[in-house]
Amino acid sequence: MDGTAFPAWVDVGSFGGLTCAVVAASGLAIWALVFHRGTPRQSALAILVCLGSAAAMIFPVWWDQTRFVFFGASLDVAEVTLVLAWITIFGWTLPLGILTSYVALAEPHKPEERAAVKRSPQLEAAMRLAIADPARYDSINKDDAPWAQLAILGDDETGGGRPLILRKRLTLIGREVDNDIVLNDERISRHHAEIRLDHRLAVLLDFGSMNGTLINHQRVSQPVPLKRGDIVELGARRYLFSVIDAADGSHSVDTAKVPGANGAKRRQTLPPSVLPTLVVVQGEAAGSRWTLLDPVTGIGRDSSCQIQLPDATVSRRHAQIVRQSDGYYASDLESNNGTHVNDEEITTPRRLLNGDLVQVGTVALRFVAPLADDDLARATTIDDDNAHQPSNGHSSSSQTTVPLTHEMVIRPADMPPDASADTDTATGTDGDRDLGEDDGAMQHGDEHTVDGETTPLD
Repeated sequence: MDGTAFPAWVDVGSFGGLTCAVVAASGLAIWALVFHRGTPRQSALAILVCLGSAAAMIFPVWWDQTRFVFFGASLDVAEVTLVLAWITIFGWTLPLGILTSYVALAEPHKPEERAAVKRSPQLEAAMRLAIADPARYDSINKDDAPWAQLAILGDDETGGGRPLILRKRLTLIGREVDNDIVLNDERISRHHAEIRLDHRLAVLLDFGSMNGTLINHQRVSQPVPLKRGDIVELGARRYLFSVIDAADGSHSVDTAKVPGANGAKRRQTLPPSVLPTLVVVQGEAAGSRWTLLDPVTGIGRDSSCQIQLPDATVSRRHAQIVRQSDGYYASDLESNNGTHVNDEEITTPRRLLNGDLVQVGTVALRFVAPLADDDLARATTIDDDNAHQPSNGHSSSSQTTVPLTHEMVIRPADMPPDASADTDTATGTDGDRDLGEDDGAMQHGDEHTVDGETTPLD
């Protein structure tokens, strides 16, 4: 205790430990904020531990200035040992250990996604539908050969790193693992964008991402066609778009999720006379029918839906019917009460067959396809302009006034009429729409037996 160097070491240990704890807390805060390391909870906990160590160093500083100065060598060895251990642990070991561990082990912080708040309802619906779109598994070329790529560009616009290969008709890009191309970049949103091959034309759609997507230094706000040599900016990287091989013409089927976007013409897979229809068989709008003219037909209470159902059990955007190359698919848009096809709740797109019953809330709609299912998938493509000619002087392009027989409502179109049924006087009314006889307009497919009355729904 009477050594001349010992008091100096106690002073350095006490005040140095206090300074070390404060500097460690400041360094942690700077590292977490500047380099975006660790979660907010981890960084806050580490800083609090360092500040607690700084507060604990007040005790050895007080001891050094009071008891050690006045009593010196007369102090008990156990007391001096306790203070030295206190200084070592709380002044140096703990704050330096926390700082070193945080810098070495803390992972990059991924901020909470705010892009979903900025997305419009149309883009939100397009993103959800794209995730479940079967086009993600449809190869353009044989043997799953790539049809295009996005080559990474450096500052000198030379290739650097592995390119992003496009093989399918639809490719989703984002940070989540359910995307087709996963980019581990903090500036990439969870579901950032899609690239779709539509009529031999590559189209890029940004899902309202937080940092956006740029094509040739122009921010993308709607579906934009991609051309050879275009520069695409995703997150912190720049890519050069190039086509590897021409796409097979058999894949020129429109699967756009935003009908009519960017002024592009929509295409129909069927002429209006044989387009499938949805007929309400249960609910307040019973008897109403809608012809599926658009590539994507929305169902819900919202005014943006092609089929509006004023029912409290139906969500604002409840479900969608999507036209694909092999038929029509029903999908749920995360509605409150779910969507059912033939009393089975659907969580993935479900192909509709003639006579299927689609239930949204308490409203039941019958899918009526005048063509047989195989003929429906093989139908030719025509211009959308021809399909949108109004009927009977009305201007609506989806809801029609074509006469609908009672048998078409309660029975699929491919079922032969019951011999005992009276088809000459089947009439009914629904507002301004007449339900008259039109049995000759139905084309019969394979015969099968269906009850002659509507089955009540749960």
